[in-house]
Amino acid sequence: MAPEPRARARVPSTRLRRLRSGGTRIPGSEEAPGAGLPVRGRDNLFGSPASRVRRPRGARPTAPPLGGGPPLGIRPRRGCRRPPPHYLSRRASPHPWGEGRIEGPRDLREIHRGVIVPRKGILLLSGGFDSPVAGYLLARQGFDLVAAHFSLEPITDEASTVKARRLCDLLGFPTLYLVRVGEAFAEIAHRCERRFYFVLTKRLMVRLGDAIADREAADVLVTGENLGQVSSQTMASLRAIDAVARHPVLRPLIGFDKQEIVDRAKAIGTYEISKGPEICDLLGPSSPATHARLDQILGEEAKLDIDGLLERTLAGLTAEKFKGDRRPPSAPLGPEAAP
Repeated sequence: MAPEPRARARVPSTRLRRLRSGGTRIPGSEEAPGAGLPVRGRDNLFGSPASRVRRPRGARPTAPPLGGGPPLGIRPRRGCRRPPPHYLSRRASPHPWGEGRIEGPRDLREIHRGVIVPRKGILLLSGGFDSPVAGYLLARQGFDLVAAHFSLEPITDEASTVKARRLCDLLGFPTLYLVRVGEAFAEIAHRCERRFYFVLTKRLMVRLGDAIADREAADVLVTGENLGQVSSQTMASLRAIDAVARHPVLRPLIGFDKQEIVDRAKAIGTYEISKGPEICDLLGPSSPATHARLDQILGEEAKLDIDGLLERTLAGLTAEKFKGDRRPPSAPLGPEAAP
């Protein structure tokens, strides 16, 4: 009689337990309650049944921390047509505005290395975007600025004058000279060749600015011109304009483009005041000269009584004071008044 086969002892297998605890020993992972590997189930991508993961009751699914080691995933079955998994990582990056303090306007002693030489200038303030920004930049450099606004009254209304008043009040310019040049500009447009209108009127404004600078004992004239933006701001036109000036003409925006000027106007608070239609070219030609020669300009000015234009325009010159000045807000400063 054959001997009866000996029964094999049934010893509990530890393989499942080792698989379940293996995930917590992967480098870069963190041990957490309920951490484990999927033991049975199929892919849950593209309509496959949901996988079943054995974990303690009430525990939530966990995964290795982002960026803390190789991602732990399920190897797809052979022949499964799906793209490789994409893993998300999170990295610390600096704030988009940078770290530390945001630089503001520096102290004048820092700009000039402790030496401040006070200077006085006459700002030719148009009411547009350019000249207020130019005045702001030079005021930061320690210049004591007095504004001079050239209004086309009586051809236009006083809308540009209102702008100039608001800009002076905002930027802290103590004095605003109002120069009504409407009649003088109309005479230039009538007597001279129209294509030189802008250069001729700029030369007249520089002459008037020189007269105001003499009254205020100013050192320089300041404009908002920048190179190549309009017809009167080309190299040839600027050369013809500067030829008539008795004071140095400073142009802080000479290398700026229009968008940079608009952005700076928004930053200093003048944008909302300055925006609006331009009226300085109301009498100007549709095709102005872009390369005016000085001999051409002098030939056109020979058709005008320049001294008479200056005398009549300065006779109606007025000044307005801001920031609590004791003088009346509007005082006549014609040739008969003391400077």
